[in-house]
Amino acid sequence: MSRMRMVYNFAKSVNLDNNRYTFYNQTDKLRRLNTDIVSYIKNELEHSDGDIVDSIKKEIIDHQQQSNIKIDHLEDDIDKMSRDYTDHVNDMRKQNITVYYDYEEPSSYSYSRIW
Repeated sequence: MSRMRMVYNFAKSVNLDNNRYTFYNQTDKLRRLNTDIVSYIKNELEHSDGDIVDSIKKEIIDHQQQSNIKIDHLEDDIDKMSRDYTDHVNDMRKQNITVYYDYEEPSSYSYSRIW
């Protein structure tokens, strides 16, 4: 008995990377909100002076930078998870199979019988 191993595709592979843009919209919203709150606080403190005010201004700028770094990491994670999800879905669309078969020699027909 002979056998043949192959991969059977139940469906075509798909690219699901576009799903990540839904999450990108949310990270963009986080960036905008972060910028808005920093601008609001700076405007409120614009007419104030002192060590505490200077410290607050420095802290909000540092906080904004740290938030942007975290959002950048989040977007990197979204990219990775999107690729992993696409790979997982595409792996489920195919399966390794083994086909077992018996090979039989063709019988010898003469053309004269057929005509």
